[in-house]
Amino acid sequence: MGARAIAGRLAAIAAAVALVLVGATPAAALDGAAFDPSYIVSDEQFYDGDALDAEQIQAFLDAKAPVCDVWRSGRGLNQPPFTCLKDYRQSVPTMAADEHCARIEGARLSAAEIIAAVGTACSVSPKALLVLLQKEQSLVTDRWPWRTQYDHATGFNCPDTAPCDPEFAAFFSQVYYAARQFQIYRDLPERFNFRAGESADMQVHPNGDCGYTTFTIVNDATAGLYNYTPYVPNEAALANLLGTGDACSSYGNRNFWRLWSEWFGSPTA
Repeated sequence: MGARAIAGRLAAIAAAVALVLVGATPAAALDGAAFDPSYIVSDEQFYDGDALDAEQIQAFLDAKAPVCDVWRSGRGLNQPPFTCLKDYRQSVPTMAADEHCARIEGARLSAAEIIAAVGTACSVSPKALLVLLQKEQSLVTDRWPWRTQYDHATGFNCPDTAPCDPEFAAFFSQVYYAARQFQIYRDLPERFNFRAGESADMQVHPNGDCGYTTFTIVNDATAGLYNYTPYVPNEAALANLLGTGDACSSYGNRNFWRLWSEWFGSPTA
């Protein structure tokens, strides 16, 4: 690739990243006191399946992990060469349309193309999927992700108290079935513990002795996040947004809110 072509590509990436990052809030500027457990993300933003296209997602991934540590030492089944998310590709099966997601045509796709295709098919924002990938496995920024991180990419069917279900141990499966699950929460709320407009007694930690917080969930997207990760951050977790709190702190929904705010601006604006 010539110098002019490289410069053009870099300019295109910079423009795409700038578009994605409009309104983003630096992590250091975030205040945990702004976290509202009843309203983590708006329905308008969460269910916008076309919020980012594949090119914008690719530019975002390129910016977040520009250099991969391909030959870093591994451990056990996780051995080099390692593949960063920006370089990851997978053969995707054709997924028939159902009542929750539209049809996806089988093809060999990049991670960015998978995220875009699933977002559009299941009407879940690619921003939400990128945040989910980061909060669950740090895949967006990891420079040498292990195979197990791809197998458990979104934490789908990975309960806190049991091993992950091996049936869904693949990147595409993790992204697709997580997005589809968020639509199931929305389409069939009567089947799940937490619903928009209803009061919730939310544990702060898997250890029930840590207590709970009571609040009314405002909207479907926030209810979905709690059905997916049924814990609310305590004061200690919110007092240290970039680190740990205390023995009763949980971080999943805190990190979803923090990452979205840091990367894409207010999730409720």
